[in-house]
Amino acid sequence: MKKTNDTKNQIAIIQINTSSDKIAKTIHRSLIPEIQTSNLKELRVQVKRIENLLIFHFKSNNTATLRALINSYLRWVITLKKSINVINLKNSTTISR
Repeated sequence: MKKTNDTKNQIAIIQINTSSDKIAKTIHRSLIPEIQTSNLKELRVQVKRIENLLIFHFKSNNTATLRALINSYLRWVITLKKSINVINLKNSTTISR
């Protein structure tokens, strides 16, 4: 029996509203190198920023891979946001001393 490549592209679009344009810009800039260095043809990620809104376009040839891809990027966004909060807290504490 032959295997056929009848898989259809799976697409997801996710919008993340951040609390400020500066935070969205920092997250966007942090993710660009990862997106640009990906060599996998069956996976595609695009991220756009409009003020404080991040718009992710995910595309994969199967649902499981799409889910894993989305989870990875969402974890990166969460980690980056937490890091930004820690840096901002540290800076505000240093300034107020």
